[in-house]
Amino acid sequence: MMNRKSTIKLLASVLALAFVFSCVLLTGCSGAVSYSDYTYMINDVYLTLKLPSGGDKSHLDEIASGCASAISDLVTDLVSSTDRLNSEINALVGADAALLSAIETSQRITESTGGVFDYTAGALLELWENGSSSVPSKSDISYAQTHTGRDKFKVSGSTIQKLDKIAKMDFGGIIEGLAVQSALEYLSKTDVKYAVVSYGATAGVYGDRPGNDNYVLALCDPLDTKKTLGNIKTSSGFVSVCGDYMGQFEFADQKYHETIDLSTGYPSDSGLHSVAVITSNGPVADALSSVLLIMGEEKAKAFYESSSFDFEAVMVTDDGRVILTPGIGGTCDFTLTSGSYKTDRMSK
Repeated sequence: MMNRKSTIKLLASVLALAFVFSCVLLTGCSGAVSYSDYTYMINDVYLTLKLPSGGDKSHLDEIASGCASAISDLVTDLVSSTDRLNSEINALVGADAALLSAIETSQRITESTGGVFDYTAGALLELWENGSSSVPSKSDISYAQTHTGRDKFKVSGSTIQKLDKIAKMDFGGIIEGLAVQSALEYLSKTDVKYAVVSYGATAGVYGDRPGNDNYVLALCDPLDTKKTLGNIKTSSGFVSVCGDYMGQFEFADQKYHETIDLSTGYPSDSGLHSVAVITSNGPVADALSSVLLIMGEEKAKAFYESSSFDFEAVMVTDDGRVILTPGIGGTCDFTLTSGSYKTDRMSK
């Protein structure tokens, strides 16, 4: 979900692995590569940059700052525009590019997932916002569900008409992917040859490492986030992780988490503990990681086989299996390092 403020703060480099709850960046498969680490806090979410060391440090510092500013500007614009739209108005005239782009991207994902992802579910999602100290009532959930759906809005050019004053948009499901994608686009305009960017639970790799070596990212164990599940190796693209350990809170001796199944109005309980999605599109990676977590094993497998999206996934089940989609291998690979699980590869 989207917080209502946006700030940017450079943190000490000792926090460079602050995004350990989702995935940890490691060294390359072979050979030593030296990085300079930069960690910022933007909109209460950690941004970590790993840029190649060497050369003029002040120049590198400037690139890191510009990359952080690119993300901060995108997040600020999108949050501000969404807040204006979600206020009790009849229409938002002159919507900015960030909001219109987010809507266009979200519409495609919503249609492709049959509404498992739905950017118009803000009225429902805000009931669970900010690690709630209580659980919404069934009546509140049912009421919010009736105010969800793309038929509640009409987009014409840069004008967004609200056909339901209660309905709200929410782009929390893609904002991290959008942010990382914007950072890589910024880096493409600089002289940086390769880099890794992580914002929240989404990471993106940029450029070719020396020797065409793959980037390696370690996924945490969803049952013990201080331990490593295994390593994803990839030469390009984005990796996004969603797990039932994220945004957890406890109420009346029951644990809840932040990924909401829109069909029930409650946190997902699908038999999957975590999902990592690898693909070439940032917001798609971000959205599909939560979509597959909500779907559960069988529906996720069926979606993989029929989807128009080109992606691979690593899914951790509650019975100790790590399911790998058929495309895992080669330039996009996964190595299990935990002895507590066993791999289960989907057949082609």
